Amino acid sequence: MNLAEVESHLKNDDNWGISRFKFSDLASPVLAIHFVALTNLDNLGDGDLPPTNHWSIFLEVAARRSVKIDCAPNAAGQPGMIILEEEDVGVVADQAKCVTIEPCKTSIVGGVLRVLIEKGRDHYIFTRNMEGCRYWMSVVAGDLAEAELISRGDAERVTETLPCYWPSPVGTSPVPRDIEEGQFF
Repeated sequence: MNLAEVESHLKNDDNWGISRFKFSDLASPVLAIHFVALTNLDNLGDGDLPPTNHWSIFLEVAARRSVKIDCAPNAAGQPGMIILEEEDVGVVADQAKCVTIEPCKTSIVGGVLRVLIEKGRDHYIFTRNMEGCRYWMSVVAGDLAEAELISRGDAERVTETLPCYWPSPVGTSPVPRDIEEGQFF
């Protein structure tokens, strides 16, 4: 799949949110990949659920610029959306935990997205509790290692951080938290 095919897929598949993405970034080199647990300032879960962090990926393309990949839930039972956004930071400051990885080989944003598309990671349904971003993240880390964009050891570093809740304030010890698995379709 070449960059034109990646762009066409992003524009024609309803599971992608691309309104804040610049397609010129498809050819941008990826300097670092940041797997980020966003801060849950109130340390609260939804309803009766224990607290958790939402996770996103930041593909750093310049010192103060990145492409954010966010797998976000939709209504219960409906496919989630992969949201691509240009960010004016290398990685967001509002983070509870960040695993930063240097790519194994020269890669571009379009190459990372190609892996997601070819593996069908853009077709995902969250659990009925609207959880599943941590499972999605673990699968994607494995996919990137399989594609040799990151090392197996780095993928393991990511997956080792996921079965925890990273409380606020930052620096507080993590709390074990089971990972709920959504479904790829």
